Amino acid sequence: MKTLLISEKGIQIMNVVGARTQFPNTPISDMERYIPHVVDVVYEDGSTGEVTLYAECPIDAMDKVWQRIDPPINTKVLRRSNV
Repeated sequence: MKTLLISEKGIQIMNVVGARTQFPNTPISDMERYIPHVVDVVYEDGSTGEVTLYAECPIDAMDKVWQRIDPPINTKVLRRSNV
């Protein structure tokens, strides 16, 4: 069963904007496989927010959020419509 990513207001995530590490890299964090990342998202009402999760890199973090959006959004269509 898929777990949806929902804001505290009960609003579903509609788009992933970007991601970054939650803390600056250190020699110790560089040895860890998974570190905390913050993913910037847009909710269905147009408001923005952040999702924090453990991932290997920012792209992995964004992919994990994309996988949990239901129904899955076709990213190619989204990108084409934003051009």
